[in-house]
Amino acid sequence: MKKIKVLTIVIAVFLVFVSCGIVFADSAGANSEVIRTCTLRDGVIIAVHYDPIILRQSHASPKVYAEMILSYSAQAYNEIVYRQGFDTPGFTFANPDKNYCYDKDGTVDIYILENGKAKDAPCYDIIKREGRGYDACVRFPADYKSYLRSSGAANISMAGITRKIKGSLFHEMSHVILYSYNKNIESWYVHTAGYSSHQGGDWYVEGLARYFETIGDSYENFFSKGFNKKNGKKIVLSQEGVNYLMAHPSESLKEARYDYSLFWAYLHDKYGMAKVEEISRKLRFISAANMNEELPAIISDVLKEEMGDLLKDFAMTMYLKEFNRSIKNGLDTLKIASPEDFSDSINIGLSSWSSNFIKLDLNKKGMPNIVTVKKTKNGKKVSMTALACLNNGSISKVREIALDSPEMVCKMNLKEMKKMGVKELTLIVTNGNADRNEILEIGRY
Repeated sequence: MKKIKVLTIVIAVFLVFVSCGIVFADSAGANSEVIRTCTLRDGVIIAVHYDPIILRQSHASPKVYAEMILSYSAQAYNEIVYRQGFDTPGFTFANPDKNYCYDKDGTVDIYILENGKAKDAPCYDIIKREGRGYDACVRFPADYKSYLRSSGAANISMAGITRKIKGSLFHEMSHVILYSYNKNIESWYVHTAGYSSHQGGDWYVEGLARYFETIGDSYENFFSKGFNKKNGKKIVLSQEGVNYLMAHPSESLKEARYDYSLFWAYLHDKYGMAKVEEISRKLRFISAANMNEELPAIISDVLKEEMGDLLKDFAMTMYLKEFNRSIKNGLDTLKIASPEDFSDSINIGLSSWSSNFIKLDLNKKGMPNIVTVKKTKNGKKVSMTALACLNNGSISKVREIALDSPEMVCKMNLKEMKKMGVKELTLIVTNGNADRNEILEIGRY
């Protein structure tokens, strides 16, 4: 019955693409390789390479599995390029700027490989050619169910596997498409000593690609909790999905990875995909050395918002979970700091391009009558928003202030607030500065 369901899904997808005028074809490759291709309406070819002998080890019908991969890849390409608007001439796979980069044969090659031999699969890769030319390729595991199991996935239905395959292909095809835009800002990737992964452009490259999985109606990876753990002398960071960010909300944009897909959901909801596409275009011209200056300038030019204000609004959106229902319902509770000791003062660290959340329970024993918040250093501003949760459950903004120097002190009378029906006070502090960490001092009186 499960095999029949998969076949039904593949046939349905196939019929959709036949109706769109996509041309499918089979050809033989080297040895026992079969190449299954489809030509899209802009002339781009997607070619799936597979060995039926290898696929038969895990699939009753190798052709059905290859057809699924081909059809979902074509669907992802058409969705991202045409429905989502990543189709600006000079930036597309079909119509690239050859002085920047271009795929020489206009073909996206997808190689279905035996699991043990498919390093890092599923993944996108390029093969360098002469000059600005390259070949785009995607490596995909032959036995996707075993791949999921090796990645720690629990028992999953056949429908769930199919949905994950679709999401994975939306993810990798977004890399294919964005490489023509900005080479997936590969120059930002730097290896950080003591960590197992590269840091830099992942907040954009992997964050946006993970968000595109949801465009393909696949949310499992998007909602991943990820993990932090030590492996020998290294810290392993698995920032696989948005619930990692909900558990680590003070993470800097510069250290974010797949978890920052929530940021792209926010941008899509508030500003529209056309603005995301425009940002993607302008990232082609950014340099790693000047990211701190150039990125805020791009954001401000496209969105007409200062970087700090954007991050502040994103933090508020996270706190209130103001996302569409599909995303809101899958988000974990935001982890908010609760200072336990107000005997004298407490310092709160704030990384560049990040926000922190502090909750004060006004009914807690020992809570001071008055709390003050100030910066410990002179320099650029830190934004703070104070939200009051009332006894009736409603939330009200109490105060919004820019802390510019240690002389500027925000003073809050918790005793009076409690009398007015305030149960909890949440402070959202945002450091919109690119090159400077901050320390806030919370005092009590």
